[in-house]
Amino acid sequence: MSTDTVSSLKSLRTKRTCLWHSLDRIVKYLDTYERDKNSNLAELNKRKDILEPMLNQYENIQEQIEELADIECEDSEREEFDRKYFHSVGLIDKLISDHSPPSIEIKQKEEFGSIFIQ
Repeated sequence: MSTDTVSSLKSLRTKRTCLWHSLDRIVKYLDTYERDKNSNLAELNKRKDILEPMLNQYENIQEQIEELADIECEDSEREEFDRKYFHSVGLIDKLISDHSPPSIEIKQKEEFGSIFIQ
């Protein structure tokens, strides 16, 4: 393996590690979100906004690593990142939904529900 290839691999692995750390920070934030009285919906939405580009960057870097190192797909590496990514997206969606006021239709059913009970 050439010196340039080794250098490129090292750089890509460093970038991949940085993405892992970024995702880990989001996971830690989500773990403490409900306990934190100062949590806000805008911050939650901003974190969600960075997740998809993060996944795209990770996949791009991982593909480059696999090509340069001439190795098969590192499935366990990808699976772990995907697991954390999709867990985070799902939890953020749930937390956002929990913050959202009920729709008008649901409110009307709650307010007038006893009228319509047969």
